[in-house]
Amino acid sequence: MKEQHKKVLLSSWGGAIYLDRWMGVHFLAGVVLGFVFRLSDVAFATSMVIIGIILVAWEVFEWGMSIYEPWQNTLLDIVVGLVGAGLVLFVIPSFSFGTDMTIGGVLLLLYIVISILGWRAWCKRKHAHMM
Repeated sequence: MKEQHKKVLLSSWGGAIYLDRWMGVHFLAGVVLGFVFRLSDVAFATSMVIIGIILVAWEVFEWGMSIYEPWQNTLLDIVVGLVGAGLVLFVIPSFSFGTDMTIGGVLLLLYIVISILGWRAWCKRKHAHMM
């Protein structure tokens, strides 16, 4: 097992077996996808299956980009994304179309900003390991 993956919990961008800051990004991805599917009026079960496929595809994309995580972290990324989507689709009541669009848009912007911060931190860490 690689040294950077020995920690169970980590408050930085990656390197933990279970939880790291990327969990927040995956949760927000699920929330944003939940809003998209709620606005598209697709049935709950169908939405969750499609969102699950999208989340798994993202993890496969990460592997293709040589971003390797412990399997536990990968599984939790998918589960946390599905929880975020499920909250929006099943638990949080639907507001008006305009309100849902506004909330979804703000959360999408937050998702993008946090993803950029995480990506920059990952690139910096990767560059530091190469030196």
